[in-house]
Amino acid sequence: MLTSKRTLPWRYSVATLCLVGFLSACGSGSDDASEAPTEPARKTATISILAINDFHGRLENGGTALVRDPANPAGTRATLGGAAYLQTRLQQLQASNPQGSIVVANGDLIGASPLVSRAFNDEPAIEVLNALGVQVSSVGNHEFDNGKQELLRLINGGCRAGDVIGVETCLREGQFEGARFDYLGANVIDTDTNALLLPGHVVKTIDGVKLGFIGLTLQDTPSVVAAGGTDGLEFADEVASINALIPQLKQESVAAIAVLLHNGGTTQAATINEQHCNNLSPDFAALLAGISAEVDVVFTAHTHRGYQCVLPDGKLLISGASYGQLISQVELTIDLATNGVIDKRSENHPVVNDIGALNSDGVAIEVPAMYPVLGKDPEIAAMVDFYRNLIKPITDQIVGQIDRPMAVEANASGESVLANLVADIYLWETSERPAYASRPAQIALTNLGGVRADLPTTTVTYGQLYDVMPFGNIAVTRDMTGAQIYRLLEQQWEAPQPSGNSRMLGFSTGFAYSWDARQPEGAPAGTGQRVVAGSVTLHGVPIALEQTYRVTSNDYIAGGGDNMTIMRETTNGQDGRLDLDFTVDYFRQAGLVAAPAQNRITRLN
Repeated sequence: MLTSKRTLPWRYSVATLCLVGFLSACGSGSDDASEAPTEPARKTATISILAINDFHGRLENGGTALVRDPANPAGTRATLGGAAYLQTRLQQLQASNPQGSIVVANGDLIGASPLVSRAFNDEPAIEVLNALGVQVSSVGNHEFDNGKQELLRLINGGCRAGDVIGVETCLREGQFEGARFDYLGANVIDTDTNALLLPGHVVKTIDGVKLGFIGLTLQDTPSVVAAGGTDGLEFADEVASINALIPQLKQESVAAIAVLLHNGGTTQAATINEQHCNNLSPDFAALLAGISAEVDVVFTAHTHRGYQCVLPDGKLLISGASYGQLISQVELTIDLATNGVIDKRSENHPVVNDIGALNSDGVAIEVPAMYPVLGKDPEIAAMVDFYRNLIKPITDQIVGQIDRPMAVEANASGESVLANLVADIYLWETSERPAYASRPAQIALTNLGGVRADLPTTTVTYGQLYDVMPFGNIAVTRDMTGAQIYRLLEQQWEAPQPSGNSRMLGFSTGFAYSWDARQPEGAPAGTGQRVVAGSVTLHGVPIALEQTYRVTSNDYIAGGGDNMTIMRETTNGQDGRLDLDFTVDYFRQAGLVAAPAQNRITRLN
């Protein structure tokens, strides 16, 4: 059912109804029965906003997730997403309100993409989003992965300089038209001009009703983008940027204001389509409270979580997970006499595809009856197949076997099976290869945000490994003292931290520690006390604060990404190979790869 909030009483005086022509009994002064009856003017309009967020070029499949199931309180796993399935569900939802629907998006539509899109500079993702009918989107942090000029090219069109036309760029008759939709960035300032890089807002008229959209990304974008991506840009405060545009939208006589905010929170949710925002992360709740009450709905993103609720001040809040797994629908009922919202409702609709999820025994999991199992839209499927067929000889290469499917999803301690495996592979690369013989790594780590997809089958292909690690990171090995390792662990929770963005790290085998959930999250930098003293060990031996250890990470974390600033103080760096290259090597030499145990991080309380 839709989350609902009625904001104005549903009552009018007879005089008012007569004035706007809603009551036929008010008459025109003629009693000629031969007059043809006129259709009464409508008194309300219902506008349906259909949103996706954090699409990340997931053209083929969005992976699996737990969905609500009345027969299973813990949720039932289903396969979700895929652009052709997404279009099918969008069209179903639009069919109930064909004149009053608009499709929008909320950033990270590109970047960290599977090879089917990334191999062609995310031009396929933009092409598909155009075909899905997206009309407006905010930018997200990943829109800046390759810098502002590349983003502007993807928006405005044209071939990528230096790439081979028809092979790497402009695959459609040597051309790329760019985004047909409005990309918004209300808080993204170009330091060359001291003006906004992109428009901050746009007004769309849907079924005669004006809607105002404000789009922006998180202020902390530079801390979650690889070095160089945000050069020449500044990111202003989200709340101030939103509120500054409200008067202008009011002057343009909009009936409602929707914010597309590429920032988000976390909640206590068992499934991706829970109908609540229980335990919404406090820092993000505080940010939302600062947004003007003139805003009717805030679409959020970034944390890849699904949630929906009504905030204390009446604003609707909704987030649609990621990868096209959900469509966030908001229905606004507009009083045409007052040009205002009188009712608003929301719902997250799972995009359940026909691929099917398997349980640990390899048996198909039955989809709950409340969800339609979707087929592919043929037009979108053909677009995706065009690009997939170009890379199929590469992506379908089998590189190895695993003993069971492995997921990115972390347990209650913050430990992910797949992140553990990635850390183990980083350790293997930087301790076993001859280039590291003189100073081999002892510990390796990775950020959960850098592990982007599950390994869903026991046969592992090159394309699947690319989906897991699409960023093109390299291994960086440096000296760290035991004290710096403790500091790094605390920085997983300390401020400053992008709202709701868990920065848990995965560690290699032999490394272990405990943390205490009773200690506050978000402590000021340098003051966190969540790591239990003496619990940090390497092969069972406590880490000594003054001792030096050889530690490997990806170059994003090594450069202080995710506000892991202690990494910038490490010394004696050695840069290594591309992570995808040595991961393929690992699988090819390993035979059967066993899933690592989740025994490296212990949560207390």
